[in-house]
Amino acid sequence: MRNINNISIRNKLIIIQATTAFIALLICCSIFAYNGIKTFEESSVRKTYSIARIVGEGSASALAFMDQEAANKTLEKLSSEPDIQEAVLIDKKGKVFARYSRFSSVPIDTNELLADNGATVNTTTRVAGGKFRVRYNVLEGTESLGTLFINVDLVDIKKIIRSYLIAAGMVLIAGLMSALVTSFFMQRTISGRLLSLVDKTKEVAETGNYTVRMAYNGSDEIATLSKEFNAMLVQIENMQSSLKEINLELEERVAERTAELEKANKELEAFSYTVSHDLKAPLRAINGFTEILVSKYNDKIDDKGKELAQVIVKNSKKMGRLIEDLLEFSRIGRKEMLMTEVSMEDIMQQALREAQNSSKDRVVEVITEPLPPTRGDRNLLIQVWVNLISNAFKYTGHKEKAIIKIGSYKDGVDNVYFIKDNGAGFDMLYQDKLFKVFQRLHDADEFEGTGVGLANVNRIITRHGGRIWADAKVDDGASFYFALPAI
Repeated sequence: MRNINNISIRNKLIIIQATTAFIALLICCSIFAYNGIKTFEESSVRKTYSIARIVGEGSASALAFMDQEAANKTLEKLSSEPDIQEAVLIDKKGKVFARYSRFSSVPIDTNELLADNGATVNTTTRVAGGKFRVRYNVLEGTESLGTLFINVDLVDIKKIIRSYLIAAGMVLIAGLMSALVTSFFMQRTISGRLLSLVDKTKEVAETGNYTVRMAYNGSDEIATLSKEFNAMLVQIENMQSSLKEINLELEERVAERTAELEKANKELEAFSYTVSHDLKAPLRAINGFTEILVSKYNDKIDDKGKELAQVIVKNSKKMGRLIEDLLEFSRIGRKEMLMTEVSMEDIMQQALREAQNSSKDRVVEVITEPLPPTRGDRNLLIQVWVNLISNAFKYTGHKEKAIIKIGSYKDGVDNVYFIKDNGAGFDMLYQDKLFKVFQRLHDADEFEGTGVGLANVNRIITRHGGRIWADAKVDDGASFYFALPAI
C-alpha cells in the first residue's frame, strides 16, 4: 500500500471527493433499503391482520355451534395465501378447535398459543427473519368465542431484500462513477493552481531566477499563498541585489588588501636580501678578523683577551645561524608547495641517519615502527622530521641511556605521527610558547639553539592542513605529535 504522503494532491482530491460521495450514497441507499423492507413488513402485517379478522368473523358461527368441520373449512381457505404457514383456532375453553398447516408433516406447537389464550387484545408478535404471528379474538357482541392465531413467514422477503440490494448497488456504482468524473474535472480548480505553484518553485530552485512570478486570482487560500510566494521572491531578489553590492565592495577591499600584502611581501623579500647580504657579510668579517687577531697577535694578547676573542667568534657564529633560521622561517611561509604522495617511512629514515651520523660518539637506542604515507611537499616534510629527530637527540644528550621511539596511529581520517624521547622534557605550563619564534624552554648554555626550529615545524604542518602538539614532563622526556590527512 502506497504511503498517502506520496500521492499527488490531484489524486488526493479525487479520492477525497469520490470517497465522500460514496459514503453519502451508501448511507442513503442503506436508509432507502431499510425503509423499503420495513414498509413491506408493515404492509404484510396489516394484510395478515385483515385476513385474521375476516377468518375470525367467518369462524364465529362455527365456534358458537361447535361446528369443527365448518371451522376447518374456513381455515383451509388460507391456503391461497403463500406466506401463511399455519393457523390455529382455540375455543373459549382453551382447547384447539380447528387448525391449518401448509406443511401437514410439521406439527403445530400449541403450548405457547394456549398460554396466550387468555389475552383479550389483538396483537402481532414479530419473529426474526421475516416471521411473525397475528393473534385475533373472535367475538360475538362482547362475548369472546375463541382466539385465532396465524403464523406468517414472508417467503418473498429475501427476494425483496435482494432486489433492494441490487438497486442500491447500481445506484452506488452509478453515483461513484459520477463522483469520479465530477471530481476529475472539479479538482483542477484546486490542484491545477497548486501544481503551477510547485512548478514555479522548482524553476526558482533549479535556475536561481528570483524574477519568476506566480499569476493568481481570487481571494482563497491558494491565491493568498501565491501572493505570499511572490512577496518572498521579491524579498530574496532585493537581498540578492544587496549581497551583490556587498560582494563587489568586499572584492574591492580584498583586491586592495592583496595589493598591500604583495607590496609587504616584496618589502619582506627585500629585507631578507638585505639580511642575507648586508648582515651576514659584516658577521663574517667580525669572525674572520677576530680569528686573525688571535693567530697573528697571540703573543701580544693576554689570556683574558684570548677568552674574549673566543666569545666574539662564538657569538658571531650563533648570530649567523640565527639569521639563516630567520631566512628559512620566512621562506617556508612564502614557498609554493608541491603536493605529492610522500613516503613518511623513507624521509624519517633519512632524517634519522643524519642525526645518527652527527652523534656517532653517543649510544642512542632508537625504536621505529612502519609509518603510513601521506600527501604533502616532500622537502618541507623532511625538514619536520629533521628538526624533531635532531631535537630528540639533542635533549637526550645528558641521559646515560637515551631512548627514542618513532611511530604512528590512526585518528579518524588522519594519520598521527609521533616521536618520543626520555630526555630533559619541559614544563607543560609553558607549552603555549613551544611553537613560537625565539621562544625557548631551556637555557642556551645547556642546550644550544635559536628557538626557530619548532616554529618552522608548526608552520609547515599548518600549511599542510594538519595540527601539532606535545606532551612532556620535566626530566622525564617529551613526546611530539603531528597529524596529517591519511590517503
